[in-house]
Amino acid sequence: MKTYSREDWEASLQAWDDGGFSEEWRTIRHVMAMQGCIFPPAGDMFDSWDDREPSQRAVLVRALRETPELLRRCTRNAKTWSQVIDRLFAARDEWREDLNRDEEQAWIESALTQLTHKESVMVLSRIIKRIGDSA
Repeated sequence: MKTYSREDWEASLQAWDDGGFSEEWRTIRHVMAMQGCIFPPAGDMFDSWDDREPSQRAVLVRALRETPELLRRCTRNAKTWSQVIDRLFAARDEWREDLNRDEEQAWIESALTQLTHKESVMVLSRIIKRIGDSA
């Protein structure tokens, strides 16, 4: 673990205070500090996830609010905010691949269960014939 001087520690506390971080950051801040990352993530409170290149803070605040359990897992043994964000993006990419695979599988299953035009006509003909025979 990296060793920090008293000045570093005080500077990190000041950076957290100056950054206007809300109470929702408390747990993740503590976890990361215990792992050697005492400074806050880059960015300010006005950064947005929708920015062209969102800041670390914007990415992390979105994860705090939308996927807190995933964020908790991504902080495990992380030494930097960059590591946490890399893990978040990797999980997002994995989810995207899973969703695409699931959608493709559903499309294949749907295509296999749908009747062709010829099959539909044959089934409809049989139904009409049965109706005519029973009348």
